[in-house]
Amino acid sequence: MASVNSGSAHGSAANPYVISTKEQWVFFANVITNQTAGYTGTAKVWVLGADINLGGNTINAVGRHSTGFQGTLYGNKHSISNGTVAYQSWIDGTSHFAVGLFHKINGGKVYDLTIDSSIKFTMKTNINGSGMIFLGGLVAVAVNPLIVNVESKVSWTINQTGAKQTNAMLGGLIGQTIQGGKIYKSSYVGSMQYTVGSSPISINGGAIAMGGITANTRTDNNAEYVIDQCYVSGLLQCTNYGACIGGLVGEPTWAGTTKVTITNNIISNLNVKMLGTSAGQGSAGTYLDDAGLISGEDYWQAKANSTSYQLNISNIYITNSKVYRGSTDTAGAIILVGMENNGVLANVNSCSRNIVVQAASSEAIQPSYLNSSTAHKKQGSVAGVVTEANKNSAITNNFSVS
Repeated sequence: MASVNSGSAHGSAANPYVISTKEQWVFFANVITNQTAGYTGTAKVWVLGADINLGGNTINAVGRHSTGFQGTLYGNKHSISNGTVAYQSWIDGTSHFAVGLFHKINGGKVYDLTIDSSIKFTMKTNINGSGMIFLGGLVAVAVNPLIVNVESKVSWTINQTGAKQTNAMLGGLIGQTIQGGKIYKSSYVGSMQYTVGSSPISINGGAIAMGGITANTRTDNNAEYVIDQCYVSGLLQCTNYGACIGGLVGEPTWAGTTKVTITNNIISNLNVKMLGTSAGQGSAGTYLDDAGLISGEDYWQAKANSTSYQLNISNIYITNSKVYRGSTDTAGAIILVGMENNGVLANVNSCSRNIVVQAASSEAIQPSYLNSSTAHKKQGSVAGVVTEANKNSAITNNFSVS
């Protein structure tokens, strides 16, 4: 195997590019962003050979909107730490911005990686009403990604100082997921906060979507979304602005021939907070203040019996977690899926089963697939491309860079 910037490396599974230093990570980010010949494409394989300490420097995210990362990155149970990632314009742009360790993943795969809590992000806010921002601990926008054993520990606070309308998708792992995507055995542990001034502003079409795993799964016909065996803990909070906040997904897809499977997940010690005098009024006259421990939006319930939209929510374990809503920081009853107009959810819908809610307890919820001592601990590394057929066995093997 050769180092990432060696001309003898071919980036194949047998001879992957190895990233072991800060300089090599920056090189990796640049060649993917610039689509440098010889380093891009779906067949290219990259491996971390060591923990990467960015030395406090500010770097660019990996990939650009028009292409994104299409290859495979094996983190090999290493981490990225001690640096700041700068936001980038979306396409050519004046009003759309994105930031994450990756700017965009386009059909790419990421395994066995930790984004350390020391990683910071810069993000432009207070943009005009037609603009959008996308922020994800791993990636801002992901097109049909495969994510396995990725831990995001990042936290951020966005303070919007002006009264301009903003649309934002903020995810602990992924900002927006489109055209399908599969996320296995991954986690978010951190704090996300978005605050608009000292008083609410009118939405008129703008809103915030915030989710511990992903802010949004877009409605794309024939797309399949899977969030399986993931873990979320920490704080998700929006103040003085309309939002859909969910422990796992902020704003889920809701129409078409889309299939969504949310199963075997743990939500523990999570606070979902929708605060402020008012969340802001939408153009249709509804208040977009949807907050829930599983999902921020109630589309799931509305589409539960649809013949084309398929949904499975099952085996969700919730412990010591609350939803806070209103003008004061006062905990209300546990809400599993948020609803508009301050509606009250009647427990869970007909497409959900085995939703276990447990109050604060010394007895931790530990399903059999998780380590007995740490719920979100990665369960080994990946020896090859993970498929539905072999993902359970492959994850138990080790992937070596030597």
